[in-house]
Amino acid sequence: MIRFEEHPVQSGDRIEMVDLPQVFECVGFIDYQPGKRLSVWWAPCATCGRPFTQTMPSTGEWKPNRRCVAHHQPGRPVKRRNGNELCGK
Repeated sequence: MIRFEEHPVQSGDRIEMVDLPQVFECVGFIDYQPGKRLSVWWAPCATCGRPFTQTMPSTGEWKPNRRCVAHHQPGRPVKRRNGNELCGK
């Protein structure tokens, strides 16, 4: 697991998940309290492939959602995507 204290994240950083061809890219930051900020990540959904964004704390463990809101399944492993699937089906 990546810890941001050990590897400070910067806009434009990319993290690739090795079990599937899924790449997360840091596209910016949101300051929400003095001295605290959220990192904003862009990635394709592991189920349908459509892009989505999510925010995560800029410090601590990096635990991304691998699926978009339409396909979110907490606790279930991500399976290899079928290229013909569409969000909302």
